[in-house]
Amino acid sequence: MKLPRNSTIGKFIVEEMFDEIWEDTENTKDFNDIVFRLININNDKNYRVKYIFKNDVFYIQDPELVTDTINGLVSLENAIVTLDDGKIYSLNTKIKQDLPDKVRELFDSKYPETENIFFELISLNN
Repeated sequence: MKLPRNSTIGKFIVEEMFDEIWEDTENTKDFNDIVFRLININNDKNYRVKYIFKNDVFYIQDPELVTDTINGLVSLENAIVTLDDGKIYSLNTKIKQDLPDKVRELFDSKYPETENIFFELISLNN
């Protein structure tokens, strides 16, 4: 079966696929990176991080955050993390191989290039 270029069937299929992706809020809030604010004794800093959201947990990744931590520019110990949603989160460092399989799959499908160090954000607001 061949369809003309201006066929409404093709448009319908594409729109349905986008609707399915955007409505899949269990896996990701949106396709943009999120702003992550790290607050600690030394300073406050914003990072635009790659992320996915699965089982009420944000999994984030940002090479700049890792570099700043290694260079002592920020301290993750006793740090407070906030996102655009106004909640406060605890921060746990994770190695990619230690993440649940589904989280790795979702991250790799959303971001083709990822690093090995991840951070897990768990809401402290119940």
